[in-house]
Amino acid sequence: MKRIKNQIDLLMVLSLAGVVPALVYYLVEDKTIFLGLSWNTFLALLPFYFAIKATTITHKGFKYFNAFLWLLFLPNAPYIITDLIHVEIHKDSRGFLIYLVAVLSFTGLLSWLFSVRLMLARMPGMLHKWKTFTRFSYILLCLLSGIGVAMGRFARLNSWEVFYQPKEVLMSTIYMYTDVLPWIITLGIALILFVVGHLNIWIKRLVDYREQSFSF
Repeated sequence: MKRIKNQIDLLMVLSLAGVVPALVYYLVEDKTIFLGLSWNTFLALLPFYFAIKATTITHKGFKYFNAFLWLLFLPNAPYIITDLIHVEIHKDSRGFLIYLVAVLSFTGLLSWLFSVRLMLARMPGMLHKWKTFTRFSYILLCLLSGIGVAMGRFARLNSWEVFYQPKEVLMSTIYMYTDVLPWIITLGIALILFVVGHLNIWIKRLVDYREQSFSF
């Protein structure tokens, strides 16, 4: 529980470091992009919130409902990365936008990583019958998140639209992939998430290898 608290504190500090100046700049310049970045940050934090709820609530029904919401909102965490397209659109605020997108993208990636690790740690108990799913779940989550990011960026779909127009969401997603760019974004985001998730493991292995190499 202490680790989760530290993760929450880190996400809050990073969020405030991006959202506060973004909102101040929005009030001064009245550019909706800065309000949009703040909203996207809120959405990026929701997966971690739902993951905590799903792994701490004892009621089985609420547990699975929060797990569903976690999976549904999970692509919102890395979605902020695609806000880099606004850097070229708003050239007069390029430097400030690069800072905001960098900080908030890092926040979103951490929210994604923290929530996924938390859910995967408990998933064998929740889905113990689905051994194949749990074995390849991390790669699958990377791909699903990439698809979700592409759906939001190109089909302009929101996570909650699944509840009231699932057929339109499905058709828009299929039509979206008739173009090549959504495929590039999907695979690119999935690769970024895969690398981020394994980066600390590779670093630890490298450090352990060097320690072993220099030990006598």
